[in-house]
Amino acid sequence: MTKIFKSVLIIIIFCLFIKVYAQSNNAVSGAAKSTLTIDNPDAFQVIQRDKNNQADIFISGKYTGSPTTIEASWDSQPYVVIDKTPTEGVFKGYLRKQNVGQGTLKVRFSNKTGVYDYKKYVGIGDIFVISGQSNASGRGDNNQKYYSDNIKASMFGNNNKWSELKDPTDNSTNQTEPVGVDAGAGGSVWPLFSTHFLKNKNIPIAFIPTAKGGSSIIEWQKDYPNKPGTSYNLYKAMQKRVQDSGGNIKAVLFLQGEADAKDGLDLLKYKKYMNTFANDVYADIKAPIIVAQIGEASRVATSSLDNIRSAQKILWKENPNILPGPNLYDIPVSKKDFIHYTEDSSLKMLADRWWASVNAHFYGGVEGRGPQLIKAQHNKSKDKIVLTFDKDLILSDSNKNLNTSGFIVKDDNIEVNIKKITQSSSNQIIIDLNSKAKGAVTVSLGSGHSGQNTLIYFDKNTGNLPAEFFVDIKTTLDSFK
Repeated sequence: MTKIFKSVLIIIIFCLFIKVYAQSNNAVSGAAKSTLTIDNPDAFQVIQRDKNNQADIFISGKYTGSPTTIEASWDSQPYVVIDKTPTEGVFKGYLRKQNVGQGTLKVRFSNKTGVYDYKKYVGIGDIFVISGQSNASGRGDNNQKYYSDNIKASMFGNNNKWSELKDPTDNSTNQTEPVGVDAGAGGSVWPLFSTHFLKNKNIPIAFIPTAKGGSSIIEWQKDYPNKPGTSYNLYKAMQKRVQDSGGNIKAVLFLQGEADAKDGLDLLKYKKYMNTFANDVYADIKAPIIVAQIGEASRVATSSLDNIRSAQKILWKENPNILPGPNLYDIPVSKKDFIHYTEDSSLKMLADRWWASVNAHFYGGVEGRGPQLIKAQHNKSKDKIVLTFDKDLILSDSNKNLNTSGFIVKDDNIEVNIKKITQSSSNQIIIDLNSKAKGAVTVSLGSGHSGQNTLIYFDKNTGNLPAEFFVDIKTTLDSFK
């Protein structure tokens, strides 16, 4: 009996110990239930910097427990109190005048520093809206990737969430604005563009995709009817995306016009609608538009392509809210659909030119545009034309089997045969005709489809910016032989 009694007593004592230990742990656990959650900003979020390379980081979230104050640190800087009187389980405040960069944001109780939350890759840098048609959205055969040693590129996706930049950039999964759904999106130029940006600027970059395949410039008007069953048209959806992302951007990158060329929209009407769109964007979003000049569309009439390209070129000069974008008339398009940049090599060319343009407008780049025509002259017998450009030229040599072309010469509006094209000096080209012209002589470069599968003259300093498109420039008489 004594042994049995002792065994039972031991078991009872052990059970009491376990109960007391558990109650003690529960008490400790109950005391440690303080929590903190950051709602804003998100991981990978980028805040648009100001002219002083700074921005305020707005921070908000929820907590349980009893913090005396809430403090925050970004990018390994000292903690700063952002909310002196957190109440009712919510907090908010600012880290003011933070310098450009990217880092981890940490927020914690000041009186209990073990209660905290963090968001990685929060950045202050530049944000670009992607807008226009399918080539802006991306139709590449392969998803592209960006490369950077130390900074992540970001996107405010169609699901209204921040994430690391990846293709398809214009992913329609869980898209919040159905008016802009672009289900055919594939590989895009924007990761490749980001590689240029991050290598040269070494600051965060982010994109807000808003493009819509097949959209006309009329559909991008602010007063265009909303899509049935929604509160948005394309313009309003773009505007809302910018507001949801934080409200400030660097610029809108606009690649559009193929649909209007296909529909035969004339030059003056395209100019009118594009001016209205750009001016509304500047008034509402406080940012300029960089407008690319559309490239090849094989099943579209030459005159229609030239109308849109000419309108875009005129707008570059006339409207300060519209900045010159890249010329694209020579970049190869898909042999299947005759309009999209699908091959990796074409997307790389597109990225190089977009970066040259953006770099020249905002970051001190000196070569944002290709060689521009200064004057076009013919000799007395009208069988020779000299073209003078504002920059030194170099002939593309990517394919020696192609003819030097891209030029079209007309005699009283009738196309004539070109005998040969040669470079006579660093910035001059001579076009020899097969026969003497009899009437008014005009010359074009990149008109219609003439820039495809040809050797093109490029800016000698860069090697990747083609001589700019011009159409039906009337030549004048000069004294050369």
